Amino acid sequence: MGTEQIIPCQDGTFKNRTEWSQDIGIDGELKDIGESLGLAIRGALLDLRVELEEFIELEERTQDEVLLDVLQRFKGRAKTFDAGPVPERPLAPRPRPALVAGAAASNSDPKQSAQSRETFYCVAVRLFVWLVHNEETDRLDGFPVLSRTASAEHAALITLVDDDGKFDDRPLAPVTCWPEPAQVVAELFPRRYTLADKYHEALPEVSAWEMLAVEAAADRGAQPCLFAARVWVD
Repeated sequence: MGTEQIIPCQDGTFKNRTEWSQDIGIDGELKDIGESLGLAIRGALLDLRVELEEFIELEERTQDEVLLDVLQRFKGRAKTFDAGPVPERPLAPRPRPALVAGAAASNSDPKQSAQSRETFYCVAVRLFVWLVHNEETDRLDGFPVLSRTASAEHAALITLVDDDGKFDDRPLAPVTCWPEPAQVVAELFPRRYTLADKYHEALPEVSAWEMLAVEAAADRGAQPCLFAARVWVD
């Protein structure tokens, strides 16, 4: 089979050998998140059903490489908060072009703007949960998260920062994962510096939030996995 043979990619399109890479165990949920951000991930990966020996020397694409692209696109989108649809950009195996944050696109339709913003919120939560479930919490340094003040009309993002010198500035975990006595007085704490309840809805495991909390890490004599969210503990 020649090097220009047309072969199926994971998105159902057919491309020649120079346009795709071999999928080295990339998680499907991460692919979905990346494509929700406008990255044509599956369109640059060989269909998993294709198994031919002569493809052993193909360019490989790892999950770590895709994650870097997803994080870069997500952070760029958070800065501009242009949560509307963007043209898909195939991910070339090598080199990958740098993503440059542009100006946020104006949107004169309030309903469309609210829908786009809500779509971005969903992606933000999914990516956070994916990082936790896949033990990639070290990637949370510099990661934008939604605060309790986020709404369809207004974005309120907090950037998680690994800086022990700013311990007092670290936002609180979602109110819904606090003990009930603490939830009663939740309004005494700044909504702007508390993570949105959407995160607890998507990540309800108590053990996950205990692991992310600075206090829980300190109790284990380990470095905190999440530097900017702490949970109320009994």
